[in-house]
Amino acid sequence: MDLEILDERFKMGITSYTKEEQTKILKAYELAYKMHETQLRKSGEPYIIHPLNVALILLSLEADCQTICAGLLHDVLEDTAINLLQLEKMFGEEITVLVDSVSKLARRYFKDKHQQKLASMRKLVSSFETDARVIAIKLADRLHNMRTLEYQSVPKQIAISEETLKIFCPLAQKIGAYDIKHELEDLCFEYLNREKYNELNQKRIALQKENEKRLISIMINLKHLLLQNGIYNDIRYQRKNVYGIYERIGNNESIKDIHDLFSLIVLVPSKDDCYRVKEIIDRTYNHQPKFDKDYIENPKPNMYQSLHTTALDDDQLIQFQIRTKEMHIISTEGLIGYWSLYGKEARQKMQTDLYKYGFQLLSELNKRIQDDEQYVNILTSQVLGKQIYVYDSNGICYELPLGSTATDFAYLLDENLGDHIWKAIINGVEQEPFVPLKNNDYVSIITKKETNDKKMGKTFLTLSRKQKSMI
Repeated sequence: MDLEILDERFKMGITSYTKEEQTKILKAYELAYKMHETQLRKSGEPYIIHPLNVALILLSLEADCQTICAGLLHDVLEDTAINLLQLEKMFGEEITVLVDSVSKLARRYFKDKHQQKLASMRKLVSSFETDARVIAIKLADRLHNMRTLEYQSVPKQIAISEETLKIFCPLAQKIGAYDIKHELEDLCFEYLNREKYNELNQKRIALQKENEKRLISIMINLKHLLLQNGIYNDIRYQRKNVYGIYERIGNNESIKDIHDLFSLIVLVPSKDDCYRVKEIIDRTYNHQPKFDKDYIENPKPNMYQSLHTTALDDDQLIQFQIRTKEMHIISTEGLIGYWSLYGKEARQKMQTDLYKYGFQLLSELNKRIQDDEQYVNILTSQVLGKQIYVYDSNGICYELPLGSTATDFAYLLDENLGDHIWKAIINGVEQEPFVPLKNNDYVSIITKKETNDKKMGKTFLTLSRKQKSMI
């Protein structure tokens, strides 16, 4: 996009900030423009286009003034002559720390680029514990780089796409930023397997055209039906991203059988309305109860909340996702949606809630692992690796790495419970403790305990949270 148009969009975008904040943001823009003035991107465009686009992504999230400034300045320490002390003198400690957190470590401190990359990744992730806003800046940076990846060489396109799929897509999912995750996944998939991407995308488009009239009709009829029942609503259409289809097809499922290939997002005023809407939908359409999910009472570990129900209309499955506007923001933007929900209190609430999004291991990992390569390997396999969702008998949802067993689940419930596991009840069937769990399994733990006469007995436990007193 032309720099002049970007500049105009940016200046329009900051008008909602206070005069003092606008002055600071413009000061950051002017410094970034000056420091990158002689630099060009691979496309041949002025380099300032990149930090400006990063800032625009952050503006769309209603990020605070400090985060917008850091987005504009995120490359100045890494790519220009300015140093930390100079930056702090101009913008203060808070913005400088944000910029430093997303900057790679200097190459001269490492024997090769690989070691530099590992240490820089560790530095970036470790900074989340201090300021969760770093995640938003880095995701915005990576998103714009992926949007303009066409100008890189083919080997770089592959390397950057693989890294994005391995680290930044799982990071976006971890914090519930599904909109960013899905766009990143599709961009990566297109570069890594363009033929398969085009094949699935064409099938998706064909099915969308085939079902367009049906979906519009359902949206209109449902809207009127809900209004007749006194429920104000906003209904939106959503289709599954191409990479999500690819992952599902990998399980030998036909694209037409994917129950959430097409979803209607139904936004209503209150939690009670969500359940009323589900009753109306299930009465009106051909309800398929096996796909029901209540993520309102039992949110996903990344705080995703929505009530899911699915109907079969002729031969097409259609999913309905029912939630309030507040739930919708968290369900699409996750932790970085806090800016639009909580305003000035967002930063503190982000930091307070970070552990709710599954980052409990970061602090322990930093203390326990000295080697950078081992740290990154554990980070990508355990913290950001492929995850499954498992439920206890009360319907509470837990997140575990793919390949986890009932024993791993026991240790997640309580740090001592895994030492006492005897068997597990998985989906109502008694199983050995080392049987791998699958996505959406329901699990209860059976423990062994020593009786008074020193013989081993067994006790059935239904656990929903950590209960050390039961061991």
